[in-house]
Amino acid sequence: MTKLLLNLWNRFWFSPIDPLPMAACRVGLGTLLVVWFIGLSPNWDRFYAADGIISLSDNIAPAPASDPWNVMLVTEGWLPIRAYLWAGLAASILLAIGFWSRASSGLLFVLVNVLVHRNYYIVNGEELVARLFLLYGTLSPWGQACSVDAWLHARRRHRNGAKTAEPLPSAWTLRMMQVQFLLIYAISLGYKFAQDASWLNGDALHWTIASDRWWRMGEMSWLTLSCGGLLRKCMTYGTIFIEGSAPLLVWFPTTRPYVVGALVFLHIGIAIMIPGVAFFSLLMVVGLMLFIPAETFCVALAAARRSLSRWTSWSCQTQPALIPHS
Repeated sequence: MTKLLLNLWNRFWFSPIDPLPMAACRVGLGTLLVVWFIGLSPNWDRFYAADGIISLSDNIAPAPASDPWNVMLVTEGWLPIRAYLWAGLAASILLAIGFWSRASSGLLFVLVNVLVHRNYYIVNGEELVARLFLLYGTLSPWGQACSVDAWLHARRRHRNGAKTAEPLPSAWTLRMMQVQFLLIYAISLGYKFAQDASWLNGDALHWTIASDRWWRMGEMSWLTLSCGGLLRKCMTYGTIFIEGSAPLLVWFPTTRPYVVGALVFLHIGIAIMIPGVAFFSLLMVVGLMLFIPAETFCVALAAARRSLSRWTSWSCQTQPALIPHS
């Protein structure tokens, strides 16, 4: 029995895996971060500059002088505050195209931490989720497929006359990303029940939909009050069921497509109807790519290649071009 459990443990954490799901996550994360930095640019000085809404001279919670991540305090006066913006934008583009993938992941991890510790008041869920992916991205092989790094490595192998297939990387970084991602659902569900009784009585989504602050279409209390309140209870308990069952059912091949599909539908709906948390919701969709099998991406890429053969050079083989895993 012990040997069986050990074998299952090793297969789960250390078996060879196709890096394509992680590559898809990398492309999505990098693209969203490009949009995120562009969206922050009009208010960059207001949020982060020394004379912005939080002064660097104020030794208060959002910018304590003793905070080791408050790098902006150290560089204040000799490095322009917008240098961080351009560095983040450049690193996001490099991450999206997969050039120096691990280095750009590490740089973005540091930059996001600097921004979070500079001004806690504007921190939202997207910074924390992005930081999670970037941390593991510095260690992961997500630049080994669909990337400039993989293309350059394939060219070097071809010039050197390599004839053997590149070995697939170990699964442990993918598993760490997946486990950490699922903990978001598991932990947040407990906080929902502990901090808001409306999740228990089925009224939680009523207060969102009936609010003209959160709901894009304005106050729509009539929607959740219709059918004697049955609709709001179905929406609330449906959300609880989807998020609560995901950490378990997503591991089984038969239930995985339904769980991933339901979560994608849920998060895209939230992004459309509640714009204040759009980036967070879209980052969760990006995280769900980690659970989509590589074969599914291959089929989708092959279909896209056939449809756009005149404009794209994407190719997808059984084993994508890889770079050495270090």
